Amino acid sequence: SDWKIAGLAFAAPPDTSDTPSNIHPMSLSEVLYHDPRLPRALQLDMDYTSPDFVMDSNVSSAADMFSLGLVMLALYNSPHTSPLKTNSNISTFKKLFSSSSSAPSATNNYLSSRPLPKDLLNGVLPRLITRRPGQRMTAREFQQSQFFDNILVSSIRFLDSLPAKTPNEKSQFMRGLPQILDQFPRAVLEKKVLPALLEEMKDREILFLVLQNAFKIIKSLPSGRRAFAEKVIPKLRETFTTPKGTANERDSAKEAGLVVVLENIELIVESCSGKEFKENILPILQLGLESHTHSIVDKSLGCLPTIMAVLDFSTIKHEVFPIVAAVFSKTSSLGIKIRGLQAFVILCGGSSVSSGVLGDGLDGAVQPLKSTKPSNNAVLDKYTVQEKIVPLLKAMKTKEPAVMMAALAVFKQVGKLADTEFLAMECLPILWGFSLGPLLDLEQFQEYMALIKSLSARIENEQIRKLRELSSSSSATRSKDLMNVESTHTFFGNDRKDVGESDFERLVLGRGAGNNTSGMFGDELRPQPQQSQASRAAPPVFSWSTPATTSAQHNANRGPTMNSMGASLNDFAALKPTPLPSAGLGNSMTNGFSAMAPMQPLNKQSSPWSMNSSGPMSQPVPTSAHSQTQPSFFIPPPPKSTLPFPQSSNAALSAQNQSTIQNQYQQGLGGSRLQMNGANQPVQKKTGLDAYESLL
Repeated sequence: SDWKIAGLAFAAPPDTSDTPSNIHPMSLSEVLYHDPRLPRALQLDMDYTSPDFVMDSNVSSAADMFSLGLVMLALYNSPHTSPLKTNSNISTFKKLFSSSSSAPSATNNYLSSRPLPKDLLNGVLPRLITRRPGQRMTAREFQQSQFFDNILVSSIRFLDSLPAKTPNEKSQFMRGLPQILDQFPRAVLEKKVLPALLEEMKDREILFLVLQNAFKIIKSLPSGRRAFAEKVIPKLRETFTTPKGTANERDSAKEAGLVVVLENIELIVESCSGKEFKENILPILQLGLESHTHSIVDKSLGCLPTIMAVLDFSTIKHEVFPIVAAVFSKTSSLGIKIRGLQAFVILCGGSSVSSGVLGDGLDGAVQPLKSTKPSNNAVLDKYTVQEKIVPLLKAMKTKEPAVMMAALAVFKQVGKLADTEFLAMECLPILWGFSLGPLLDLEQFQEYMALIKSLSARIENEQIRKLRELSSSSSATRSKDLMNVESTHTFFGNDRKDVGESDFERLVLGRGAGNNTSGMFGDELRPQPQQSQASRAAPPVFSWSTPATTSAQHNANRGPTMNSMGASLNDFAALKPTPLPSAGLGNSMTNGFSAMAPMQPLNKQSSPWSMNSSGPMSQPVPTSAHSQTQPSFFIPPPPKSTLPFPQSSNAALSAQNQSTIQNQYQQGLGGSRLQMNGANQPVQKKTGLDAYESLL
C-alpha cells in the first residue's frame, strides 16, 4: 500500500536496542506533527498509532503489536475502519484513552460493529490491545497463538515449505488438500495457494495431483477465467509442449497429467478464448491423439464434441480431422475404432453420446443413451465427407457388431450431406455389404435395412423430381417449336392435316375426293353442292359488279375458315367457255384472248357474260345469236356457306364427278388453246389413266 512505501520513513530502532544501526532514531515530535500541506498517505495515521508513541514517547516493538491489533479490528469492523477516531489530533487521542468506555477493550467488544471470532476475542486481542507494553505478545507468540492453530494456516505453512518435503509427504499433502480447499477464502486461494501449487508442476511425480487441485481452485474462483489465462496456461504450455524437431519420449507421469487435462477439457473451454485454446491447448490435445496409450487416445477423441465449440471450420478440417482419420485408420483397438466412428458422427454434424453407450465394444448391444448434446455448426463440408470419410469406412476390415453399428450412425449423417448420385453409387453398395455381415443379429440387420430403404426412397424421389422438371421443360420447348411451325404454315396458307389411310386410298384409286386437297392459298378445293331452285332466284350479276350481299352476311356465310390472303377459291364456281359454232384461225385466236377478258355487254340480252345459277355442274346456256360467236363464261353467285363438307359428303362423290370437275377446269383455263386448234368439237371426258394424270 501507499502507507507501507511511504511509511519506511517512520522506521527506527527501538530505544532499548544496543545493536549498531545506520538508521537514525525517530523523532516523535516530528512524526506526530500533522502537516495539512502534505498528503495523509505521507504522514503517520494516529487512528492506528499506539499510546506508547503519543502518551509515553516510547519507541519499541510492542507499539507495533498494538497497531497490529487495531488493524485486525478494522478487518472485522464495518466499514473497515479503526475503532479510534482521532482526526490526526493528539489532544483527541489522549482524551479517548483517558476513559475506559472510549478506549477499545474486552468490555465494549473492542468497539467493533460486528461480532468477533471466539479465538480472536479470547486469546489474541486481550494480549495485543492493552495499555501496558509488557503485557503484549511478541510476533512469534502471535503466530503460535490459538487463533492461528487451525488446519488452514497449517496447510499454508506446509505449502510454503513444500519444496523441502519428501515425495511421500508431498503426495499425501496433495491428496488431502482438495478436502479443505472449500474452507479457504477465495482471495487466499487465488493469491497464495494456486501460485504455490503451480510451482510444484516441475515435479513429474505429483504432476497429476497438482493439476487436480489447480483445476478445482479455478472452478471455485469467481475470476477463474482470468486466473487460468494468466497463471495456468503458461504452466501447461511449459509442461506438455516440446520444441519442434524433438522426439516425444513416453513419460508415464506426464501422460497421467495429460489425462487430468483431458478430463477437465470443459472447464478449459469455458476459461479461455478460442484463440488461446487454439494456440495453447490444441497442441496438448493433438499430443493426446498421437499417444501410444489407448486410454489417452480414447479420452482425446471423447473431447471432440467439446472443443468444436471454440474451434473454427478451417481448424477442424485441416488440424483436427487429419489426426482423427490417421488414428482411425492405424489403430487395431476396437474401442478406438468405435470412438473414431463416433468422432466422425460429430464431425458430420451429429450428436455426441456419452461414454459407455456401446458397453465393452465387443457385443454390439446398444444401451439407452445417457446424454446427448448437439454438436457445433462448424462441421466438415460435403466434399470432405464424400472423399475422405466414406473411403475410410469402405476400407474397414472388421465386421464386429459394435463397429458395424457405429458405422451405421456415420452413414446416417452422411446420408444427410451427400448427393443422391453419390449415395446410389458409393454408399448403398457399402451398406449392403455391411448389412450382410455374419455377426449381425436380426435387430441390427433391420436397422441397416431401414437406412437403406430411407436412402433409396430419397434417391428415387430426387430422380423423379429431376425427370419431371426435365420433361416439363422439354414439353414447353416442343410446344414452342410447334407453335412456331404452325404460325409459319398459317402465314403461307398451308394448314396441313394428317391424311388417313382411307383418304389416301380414295385419292389414288379415284373413288372419291379427299378432304385434304389444298388450294394455292391454303383453302381446300371441294366440289360445290347443287343449289336449290330457291337459291337460283337471285338476279345475275357481272364480275365487275358489286355483290348484292353485305359484308356482314358474307363473313357469316364464310364461317371461321378465313385466311388472310383473301376469299377462298371455293367461293366461286368453275369457269368454263362456251364453244363457238365455227371460226377461222384468226377469229379463234382473237376470240381466245377475248375469252380471258370479258367484253362490255351491249344489252342485257346480248351480253357475252351471263350468270349460270344452276351451280358448278350446270351446262352452258346460249342466250342469243350474237353470243354464239363470242366465248361466254357463266359465273354462279357465291354460295351461302363455304364451310367444308362433311366427311360423308366427300366420301359420296364419285369418280365421275371428279372427272367432270377436272374437265371443266381444263376447259376454263385452256379455252384459248381449244379455240386455236379450231376445236368446235364437243369436249371428251377423260377416264382411266388420263383422268389420273389430270388429277396429279
